[in-house]
Amino acid sequence: MNKFLLIIIAVLTLFLLNSCGNATNNEILNKFQIEQNNQIISNNFNLTNTFIYNNQTYTLTWKTNNNNLCNIGELNTTTNKYLVTIKQDNEVDTTIKLTATLKYNEEEYEKEFVFFIPKLVKVISDIESAAKNLTIAQEEQIIVDNFYLTNTTTYNNQTYTITWKTNNNLCNIGELNTATNKYLVTMKQDNEVDTAIKLTATLKYNEEEYEKEFVFFIPKAEKELGIKVAADKLDIIQNGKSVIENFDLDSSITVDNIEYLLKWKSSDSVACNIGQLNTTTGKYHVTVFRDAQVDVEVGISFYLLMVKVYKHVLIHTRL
Repeated sequence: MNKFLLIIIAVLTLFLLNSCGNATNNEILNKFQIEQNNQIISNNFNLTNTFIYNNQTYTLTWKTNNNNLCNIGELNTTTNKYLVTIKQDNEVDTTIKLTATLKYNEEEYEKEFVFFIPKLVKVISDIESAAKNLTIAQEEQIIVDNFYLTNTTTYNNQTYTITWKTNNNLCNIGELNTATNKYLVTMKQDNEVDTAIKLTATLKYNEEEYEKEFVFFIPKAEKELGIKVAADKLDIIQNGKSVIENFDLDSSITVDNIEYLLKWKSSDSVACNIGQLNTTTGKYHVTVFRDAQVDVEVGISFYLLMVKVYKHVLIHTRL
């Protein structure tokens, strides 16, 4: 009987010792925690490679559900830690899941943790703000005339220098005029279709640079045919008549909503003298001197086109 009791006691003792030495799955997982769990994280941190519980050492491996924002590096064998690099370029608050795998001999357990990476709040630099604040009158406009671009802009009491470039030879940016600090932009309107032109401004201050793009449009060039139509419609009341009084000539004609520029010259400037353009009235004044038949020639051009059509009208001057 005594031997039987001793055997029972021994078995119970071994069972109790074994129970004390081996934790259940729930106990292990409940005990294993990381300080980042359910926290808002924006800085890098380390994860351990081991976990000791109830005198047993478990090795750990880690994985994440978002490698772009949360990258787990290789194990550092010196520190036995994994470096977790946080890349905060997310546009919205993001939940990150970390999965730890605990191993001991043949045992293996998994536990998940979550933490949150807040959306990135971009800090806009002064030069970027200056670029965003920069405007030009030609932006999104239809442009046919030459214009100027500035060499500097000031923002928050800081002056930034500007250089310009274009993507199209229809728009030529000249050298900087150091007297005016401006660039002359010359338009070459010989395009067959409406054309979008891109201007790129590069703002500079010390070692900083920032670019901003602008777009404007050059309408397709009117062909010589349109100018000839305008020439056919052009006439003056003095044509073919005897003229004894001075008169004025227009400096432009509008046909089909297109304005054509006119330049005049006389075959006999003694009998019929055509003065300089009066910029106030927009007319050329013609002075009649003596009796003669005068061939008056008019050159018609459209904006910056190098296309001209000449037409002749005859007038008779009389004293």
